[in-house]
Amino acid sequence: MAKQVEKKKFVKNPADREAFKNKVKKNIQFFISRRYDFVLLIMAIGYYNISSSLDDTTNLLKQKDKQIASMASLTTYITDSGVIKQYEKEHFDVHAEKFNVAQVLSRYLVKSAFNLTGGYKKTFFENEEKLFKETPDFIEFYTNYIDINPKLSTEKNIADSEKAKNDWKQILRWFRAAVNENDLPHVMDKKESDIKIERWETDDNQFSIYFSIPAYAKSLNKNNVEDEGLSTVYIRATGYYDLLQKNTINSYGMKITSLELTHPKINHQLILKKD
Repeated sequence: MAKQVEKKKFVKNPADREAFKNKVKKNIQFFISRRYDFVLLIMAIGYYNISSSLDDTTNLLKQKDKQIASMASLTTYITDSGVIKQYEKEHFDVHAEKFNVAQVLSRYLVKSAFNLTGGYKKTFFENEEKLFKETPDFIEFYTNYIDINPKLSTEKNIADSEKAKNDWKQILRWFRAAVNENDLPHVMDKKESDIKIERWETDDNQFSIYFSIPAYAKSLNKNNVEDEGLSTVYIRATGYYDLLQKNTINSYGMKITSLELTHPKINHQLILKKD
């Protein structure tokens, strides 16, 4: 008959049991503390990577700005028989360009109802985008003189471009309201030879201009009475020249950074009535 072996139960005394509990507790605390340290380490590495990435981006932008500024510093914008020549920085002079700037702005911004409605084919615009898309001069002006290539522009020029775009939206809004409410002179004849430069300032390749241009306006007012006379358009703008962004239309690389327009309405701002 096989001999049965009695299994003995292993029971620790209370002191050993308490010591075992304390050891397990300490091991758990140690494990948690190591995990916490690991989490902190991961967070620190993540923060370092983000900071390094931001620093790298900032440095790249600074290098880009420095490179563009360096290229710009080697050129100047002096017209000689209609040709832009490149000179050293000390010969820089854009003062002679004030009438060119005024003529460009007046050509695109002095508009009559006849100009904007396609010969009165459309006399109401649902929104500014509709007016913009159906006015070739506005598209050409925005594309060549306001919009910029960010890859060839400094961060400051990019920010200034946003300001110019907001000013342009305000001007579009004004023209749309004037057309829709029949407030815009029906026909206008500009006298560019009589442009008066009120203020012209330059600083390196940057400029600021404020000028007026007389325009003979003729309309039928809201009472169907002919209204005509010599009106005045006032334009204020700031901008800069950048040969890196010149094209066949904008051979000077002129870019607008702010723009204000005071344009006559029917029966408004007529400074000289016809006898």
